[in-house]
Amino acid sequence: MADAFGPTLEGSLNFAGAILKSFYLRRRLKRWNREDLLRWQDRQLRQLVRLAYKKSAFYRELYDQAGVDISNFMLEDLPTVDKTMLMSNFDRVMTTPEVTLQEVEEFCERRRRNEIPYGHFKGRYLPIKSSGSTGEKGLFVFDKAYFRRMFAAMVAHRTKTFMPRGMLNISLAALFSPDEFHLATTSFPRLTPLGIKAVFISALSDIRDINEGLNEAQPDVLTGFPSLMEALCNEAAHGHLNINPGRIVCTGESLSERVRKLTEKTFGCTVYNLYACAEANPMGITHIEGQSYLRVIEDSVILEPVDKELKAVPAGQTSHGCLLTNLHSTVMPIIRYEMNDQIRFLDGEIGQDSIFRIMDSVGGRRPVMIRMEDRQGQEVLVPPAMLIDLLAEDPDVRAVQVQQKEVGQIRILATLAAGAYAAGAKERISKTVGDYLASRKIEVGEDTAPLELVERIPPDPTSGKVHGFVKL
Repeated sequence: MADAFGPTLEGSLNFAGAILKSFYLRRRLKRWNREDLLRWQDRQLRQLVRLAYKKSAFYRELYDQAGVDISNFMLEDLPTVDKTMLMSNFDRVMTTPEVTLQEVEEFCERRRRNEIPYGHFKGRYLPIKSSGSTGEKGLFVFDKAYFRRMFAAMVAHRTKTFMPRGMLNISLAALFSPDEFHLATTSFPRLTPLGIKAVFISALSDIRDINEGLNEAQPDVLTGFPSLMEALCNEAAHGHLNINPGRIVCTGESLSERVRKLTEKTFGCTVYNLYACAEANPMGITHIEGQSYLRVIEDSVILEPVDKELKAVPAGQTSHGCLLTNLHSTVMPIIRYEMNDQIRFLDGEIGQDSIFRIMDSVGGRRPVMIRMEDRQGQEVLVPPAMLIDLLAEDPDVRAVQVQQKEVGQIRILATLAAGAYAAGAKERISKTVGDYLASRKIEVGEDTAPLELVERIPPDPTSGKVHGFVKL
């Protein structure tokens, strides 16, 4: 499907349209204050809810059962939805009878087999797949204009990042899933104009092929998953990758402060974080260069940090999850959609006066816990992040993955720095794991947590993302 991944005429038209729209958005944002933004947001929300009630059988039934008066409601009055609800009621969620799950899945499959040319579903719609990092895969549908609005929002909020001077003369490299219907992959050709030097490299490629492709392309702008950037830092440290990008844009996963700093140090450029998902893009973007703060794109989405009972969490506290409303999702309404992302809004502004909420933390999707056993045979739950972060503190560790197939046993894959493989690092790391598990009163034997050194942590075979914890 190489035809889907290069610059296209559609990309040129979308690019031009997005740039024009971004000029209008930028003027509007400069003119607005916080109250103007909230009034506009409320107006867009009410239009979306009225559309959903009128044209989506699912939402009409949901709101009627909840007693929602769509002519007079508060955001908190609207019942929440989740991925299972939307997927199991796919056809009824849509605001048009043109879009059915059976036909969309058939379209995606026929494209995968190259039986039909590159294009849109029924000439008007574009399916987007979620990677299933939370354990359940999703399929979402947007109209053709969505990507133009999406890129316009990015340019309006970070003009120098997404529309630098000499844009048409720069080289661009993207490393994402080879699946045409993953968000970043399908966005690439639909927003890349003809004439620009652009290369797409599958994140599932052998690391040697990735190095070769990037070394040949010498991109000015590099974009990809944060977990892949960590692997590229390791390759650069070993001397296999020699590139000097002017900027790097990470998206598709939570970008940790550790990986951001490592990537900036390795490649000597600013790393930007684009907070996005299949259900909405963009949701947030780097607020201040060289820092981890994210500006919420509140003229495109509404994000509500919530606790376990889906009650609002105040600024300054990390949420258990969040509720997403995509103000531009008119084909498949996404309204108060439950997500596992753990976020924290700042209580006040941080530099660069902004009318938008600022986040200083995105914990990503809540992971499945590692399930171990103590000396009495009782189950002990271990947060994967605790073990992964502990191992990442070792100066010789470049990347790590914890795998689990059976309760009480895990397997650890690690990539080490150059020269560390023969310097006793494996024994030291194994001892670190054993000591940590023992500190949790977990029974530790020879087969409890074997360590395997690898050249590269294997990516997910579908999305191309590299997960820190994998349940086999």
